[in-house]
Amino acid sequence: MGPVPPFNPVRTLHPLIRSRAEYQRIQSRVFVQHTRLLHTSRLRLRPQLPLLHAIKPQTILQPRPARSFTTEDRQQLRENAIIVGKCCLVLVVVTVCFGMLKNGLQQWQWEKQYPEPPEFSWRSKWLYRTAKGKSAPGRDRIVEWMGVANAWKTLIEKLEDPQSDGAGIKPRLGEGEDLLVEGIGKTGFDITAKSETWRRGYFEALMGAAKAGEHLDGWIRDKNRPYIAFPPESVIGPSNPRPKPVPHGWPDPPKEEDCEAAFDRPEVYYMKILTTESFTSRQKLEAALAYADFLQSGGLSSSASDMIEWGMDIATRNAHPGVVDKHTGIIADGAAGVSENIILATSALAMHKVRSKNLAAALPIYISILRAQRSLPLADPILFAKTKPLRKVPETWFEKINDMFEKVPYPDPPTSGDEQATRTLVANCDEAATMAHIGEILYASSYESTPQTTGLVTGSQEAGLSWTRDAVELAEATFELVSQSGSRHSQPVASNASQTALQDSSEEAKARDRCAECLAMAVENWKKMVEPLREAEKVKRQLDAAKPQQQTWTWLWNSTPTKETSIEPGKWEREEMAVETRQKELQRLLLREGLYFADS
Repeated sequence: MGPVPPFNPVRTLHPLIRSRAEYQRIQSRVFVQHTRLLHTSRLRLRPQLPLLHAIKPQTILQPRPARSFTTEDRQQLRENAIIVGKCCLVLVVVTVCFGMLKNGLQQWQWEKQYPEPPEFSWRSKWLYRTAKGKSAPGRDRIVEWMGVANAWKTLIEKLEDPQSDGAGIKPRLGEGEDLLVEGIGKTGFDITAKSETWRRGYFEALMGAAKAGEHLDGWIRDKNRPYIAFPPESVIGPSNPRPKPVPHGWPDPPKEEDCEAAFDRPEVYYMKILTTESFTSRQKLEAALAYADFLQSGGLSSSASDMIEWGMDIATRNAHPGVVDKHTGIIADGAAGVSENIILATSALAMHKVRSKNLAAALPIYISILRAQRSLPLADPILFAKTKPLRKVPETWFEKINDMFEKVPYPDPPTSGDEQATRTLVANCDEAATMAHIGEILYASSYESTPQTTGLVTGSQEAGLSWTRDAVELAEATFELVSQSGSRHSQPVASNASQTALQDSSEEAKARDRCAECLAMAVENWKKMVEPLREAEKVKRQLDAAKPQQQTWTWLWNSTPTKETSIEPGKWEREEMAVETRQKELQRLLLREGLYFADS
């Protein structure tokens, strides 16, 4: 009989357990525990719960513990975050690529339409195309003049920077001696050292900035948002207690204390053109007349008259003496050597007289201009054909693709305007415009004395209508010639008044725009002239209908009143319907040609 084992209380309390090690193994068994996956759980083992153990409901003061965050959940969230980040990155890259592609295609299109000077740098060419493309008129697009103005201003700063595109320019008074004008700033430079194409591009930049300044005159911008312009009536401040709401989609208007002028005044750039050396007479004359027109529209008639006199001095500086009277603006009858600058300056003076309501002084000027235009010699197409070859129209697909990537050269330099003017398609359009102005003056001079209740037409009114009809016929015939000519160059064409010569594509485009503008103006004037005559005719017919009706005697001696119930339209009513029909045809014609005018 062996030794007696020591007393073991575990075996006594649990007779089914054979050893202490087995009891410890059972005590450490868990029913939901894995290898350490719970980062928020404690290191100690979870206690064993008996079957059907009653769980005490948790009170408000004892919140339920948060659920555990496993490594599997973290890995899944990390993978999802990586996928979302890749998608966002791809979306951003695709959006940027599409934006760059769209901008590149737009720049390519503008490069074809508006070729830039070859001397400009890459950045200057980009600004030049952008400014001209954004300022082009369109039927379904509003011009953002603030963006156009900023592009022109940035381009001018680069062209005037000696360290950039302005190498070689210098102040007119010498190195480091700039001429300053109060309210304007620095005047022009001496750009004699630059090429003609560079000077022409610089002139276009200055004129473009001046035109943008005219559209932004009086507008303001926020100092913190310099690329957005607002009308002055929308400013929030004590000087404007009831600000006008901005259109839908615009940003919030600025406060008065944060406002400044949206852009420079137009005279800053006009005076810079007039004081820059090496600009041609035509360029300086265009700047002077444009500045005069801006002053006239602002109510400064005296300043506009002084600027027109300055333009007249520029036009007659290289002309023969006695061609035009500077004071009256009348071109001498049979004068030789009438230049384009003289015709342009005298036309501006006549228009200034009309706006100043001095019709008696404007009519002789227009008559002398028309006389000079009709006596101009014909342009010589043979001389131009020797210097300018015809451009071949692409026919095959290979030629069309090659034409798409072919560089469009910068246009040839125009004339200075001091030479003898010749009769071209543009001269025909100018002649039609002069006739329309003469008709308008003749009609307006006798409008106050026209009987409004009799329906009678005076001789001046009939003459004004006749001049206007002839202007419409001439402008329409010339416009049809330009439209039919297409891409043909240096070929003489015939019109009702005289023969003309189409010089080049730029001449064709200029004549096309000029004729369209003149045609729209003449038709609109025609319509306005007929409207009061039709109303007077209507009043006269009503008065005639209200008179006592005549009586006629029949063979039965019965008196029966005769009723004049004519429903046929009168003379001026028929003419008004004809004008409206012609105006609708003109609208369709201009839309088909891609031209848009407010009067059309």
